[in-house]
Amino acid sequence: MAMYLRWTFLLVAVLVVTPTVNSECSVGQEVANRSGYLSDFATAIVLVDNVISCDGIITSWQFWPKNSFSFKALVLRQLADGNPSSWTVIGTNDIPVSDVVPNQKSTYIVPVGDRIEVQNGDVIGIAQYHVNPLIAAGSTGSGTLLHVAINAQTSNLLTNGEIFSLTPGSTISTVTSQSIGGAAEPLQVSLSANVEPGCSVGQQVVNRGGILSNVRIAMVLIDNTVSCNGVIASWQYWPKQSFPFKAIVFRQVLTGTTGGSTSTWNIIGINDIPASNVIANKINRYNIPTGDRIEVQTGDVIGIAHYDDGPVIAADAADASNPGTFHQVVVNSCQLQCRILTESEIGNLELGSTITTVSSADISGGSSSSFQVSLSAEVIMPPYSTTGSVWFSKSLHQISESRGSITLTIETNPSITLTTVEIQTADSRGTARAGTDYTPISSKLVEIGPSQTSKSFSVSILPDEEEEYDETFVVAIVSSTSGAVSEPKETTITIVDDDESSKTGCSIGHEVEDRTVEFSHHRLVAVLQDNAVPCEGLVTKWEFWPHKSASFKAVVFRQTESANTAMWKIIGVNDIPVSSVVANKKNTYIVPAGDRIEVKRGDVIGIAQYDDNPLLASDLSETGTTLYVAYSTETSEILSESEITDLKPGSIIKTVTIETLGGAGPLLVSFSAEVEPESQGNGASHYLYQSWMTIFFASVSTLIYLY
Repeated sequence: MAMYLRWTFLLVAVLVVTPTVNSECSVGQEVANRSGYLSDFATAIVLVDNVISCDGIITSWQFWPKNSFSFKALVLRQLADGNPSSWTVIGTNDIPVSDVVPNQKSTYIVPVGDRIEVQNGDVIGIAQYHVNPLIAAGSTGSGTLLHVAINAQTSNLLTNGEIFSLTPGSTISTVTSQSIGGAAEPLQVSLSANVEPGCSVGQQVVNRGGILSNVRIAMVLIDNTVSCNGVIASWQYWPKQSFPFKAIVFRQVLTGTTGGSTSTWNIIGINDIPASNVIANKINRYNIPTGDRIEVQTGDVIGIAHYDDGPVIAADAADASNPGTFHQVVVNSCQLQCRILTESEIGNLELGSTITTVSSADISGGSSSSFQVSLSAEVIMPPYSTTGSVWFSKSLHQISESRGSITLTIETNPSITLTTVEIQTADSRGTARAGTDYTPISSKLVEIGPSQTSKSFSVSILPDEEEEYDETFVVAIVSSTSGAVSEPKETTITIVDDDESSKTGCSIGHEVEDRTVEFSHHRLVAVLQDNAVPCEGLVTKWEFWPHKSASFKAVVFRQTESANTAMWKIIGVNDIPVSSVVANKKNTYIVPAGDRIEVKRGDVIGIAQYDDNPLLASDLSETGTTLYVAYSTETSEILSESEITDLKPGSIIKTVTIETLGGAGPLLVSFSAEVEPESQGNGASHYLYQSWMTIFFASVSTLIYLY
């Protein structure tokens, strides 16, 4: 197989972007199989001739991978200094391994809130962590020259840690691939996608050292202005505490009404963010229900109102390199004196209200400084709200396997006269198997008549007698003769396994026996990704073969609701004492009744060990499990002993595959669990499953050696 750069790569991003209704653009080459591959090294590559020709937001990436590994899709912009080798990272999308299907065209739909706002002239790129061929590429025909990212101080290629650190705002230096022995000629790097025109408003949502306010208040972030017409589809924010608040859009109507010190605004829309969607100390995304989306215009401004005397949104003072926004505080009408709103007055803010603001500096304890505020919104531009658009009535469905079929509904604007909608199943996505778990649809036409506002159709669910956990598949709207498709343009169906056999208990993990190597000789927390629970019930015992006697934690994980497959929530922990860990023999730990962990189908087992010594026996094997290793969200290093000790139900961890760190996999690990139906156990602990999380993953400085 041809190899370019000593690497070679194939990626795609397509944009529907620009203020013009129904306008779109694409960037890159056709996505197809090719004889070579872009790279077999961990590296970041700028595809310098794959230039974006419009403004908007990237909504999907398409690519043809040679292997199944996660990677970063990048958007870059040349620095203003004119140096063709200096770039700013405008945005990144982490493509999870579940969306990277080898040897076929793969599509990653970017979640609302993660879409990258781009400008005419930006270019796309890729960052991969693995020392294996990933994206297909070829040297025939017109293509793009490659620039490879280097460390400006050492002139070496970026390390894994430096690649992990690439985030919006990062600057990189590049050299041509030819200068380091790579491809000299342009390469075909396939790219295509579907995108909504749109824009974003606000600053980057990250943790910050300060807070926007620690008192009850309503604020207008006057420099956080909307740059396009459309509807707000999502809010993103980093809260310091879990309190409900109002995300608001304002439109200025009058300035300088009281000696030039106040401003007057109309409230264009309000989204009430419930406390359940405000999870402290992490990035939160609130996807707005279709009927609650706020229609905005260029020049509108976002803001916030919160009821509680406690810190909510993270903020930092701005500087020349990190510009922010000035903020004005909503006050009463100022007829007698200006004062901030009471809790009841904040509660009464509504669409159409006219409010008065003063500078924050005019309020006791306020500041005249500009701040970076971790609050932003994504605006989807038309054709989202155009006449004749069609969409799915729901983005999520659930159906029992035994039901035999599921009914899906397409809705449309009442003013439509007639439209024909093409439907298909996205068979490369989801965990359900086309033809085995459901009947695939390659192309189905659904006609909606002039007197109809919706039309339903069904998809067949195929029952089986296998003991399995819940599975998903996706149905998408491909096109509409009315010319416009709105969100949600696809719906995800979860097939719930209701076989009686799944209620009889199960075991998870590999056979427990002596093996030739150790699972790890470093302190770490590892998720055994492929050791998934196939039933529901309580974990009643753990079995394991240790190579030394040391205490450890047996853990149950559940993937978060985020699209990021590297994010896990801890469902339960059993502390295995050293007295129950006898070296060089099969051990069984019976979980006390009150400590048994309640599990669901699809949960995954794992281990946390404190010591830098060999513990569990394991072997390399293609039939083994992929390992995900946890890192500290503060230091981005392997968790410390104290951090491991602090792990408890509800903790969220961020992980990377062990292969990305130079470790081995997959592995057969001598570690297993037994699950009994809940009716056969007692004293189960029940933990509320809360929400998802996406955390910035910084540089990695610790190398793990497995086995």
